[in-house]
Amino acid sequence: MTATVRGNRVYQVRLWAEDGGPVYSCTCPVGEEGLFCKHCVAVGLVFAGRDDEPGLPGTEDDGTTVDLRSYLHTQRKNTLVDLLLEQARDDDFLRGRLFLEAAKKSGASVDLDQFRTAIESVINVGDFVDYRSMYAYSSGIQDVIDSVERLLKEGHAAEVIELCEHALTCLEDALGRVDDSDGYMGGIKEQVCELHHRACVAGRPDPEALAKRLFEWELHSEWETFYGAAETYADVLGDEGLGVYRHLAEEVWAKVPAISSRDERERSHSGFRFNITHMMEALAGSRAISMRSWTSRAVISPTPSLR
Repeated sequence: MTATVRGNRVYQVRLWAEDGGPVYSCTCPVGEEGLFCKHCVAVGLVFAGRDDEPGLPGTEDDGTTVDLRSYLHTQRKNTLVDLLLEQARDDDFLRGRLFLEAAKKSGASVDLDQFRTAIESVINVGDFVDYRSMYAYSSGIQDVIDSVERLLKEGHAAEVIELCEHALTCLEDALGRVDDSDGYMGGIKEQVCELHHRACVAGRPDPEALAKRLFEWELHSEWETFYGAAETYADVLGDEGLGVYRHLAEEVWAKVPAISSRDERERSHSGFRFNITHMMEALAGSRAISMRSWTSRAVISPTPSLR
């Protein structure tokens, strides 16, 4: 179960069972240390005091509250649909969940458009996400990614590859508009990259096309997305894919001017040059390129061991 605890600040509490035992989390400072905080205690007490029949807080007809469950059962379906959609317009996470539920009901095939919309709705919220809002924001994203991961278990590897790459595009765009001091987004991005690799292992996509996409990601990403792709995806790319990757890297490397002055050392750390330098370093380390090709441009290397 999840709950929002409001006091001087607002905290998100989650209580659930795992491997037969209780598990908990809270976004307060004590909870972030992994301790069972007072907010978890409060939510646990509320949960323990509920009737066996699951329902909304305040549904008991004790003469002072409205029986919401009974009231909702009396409403027309269209009225409830309108009420839910009205709330979803102002709630990014509810909207994303509804899109996911709709995608799951589309039949045996995966409704990629619905999943893309769900991904976009929880990541691209428009406004800057501050520190206090990050847990709730990242939890909404996590729920969607978990749904994508379930698709892989159901045998939809090709669709998962496409959805992971779409999610990474959205995540990279959002990373500059959030306060990720606690690393929630970084962890989600790593999870998506790992899921992408597992989907590639399961689905065996065209190695040439995959190599081209991975190369573009690693070369141009400002957030080290698919960093070290040649090594990580070697089991998927094979000789054919690695050959394409190597050819693309050498083409770009041939256009990179050599650095021959200590005054220009900073240029070796610019984003684009750093990325292509690391890619060539990885290929040289695996003997996928000739050392002559590598040293022709790396007169001054960003790492002393490669001078």
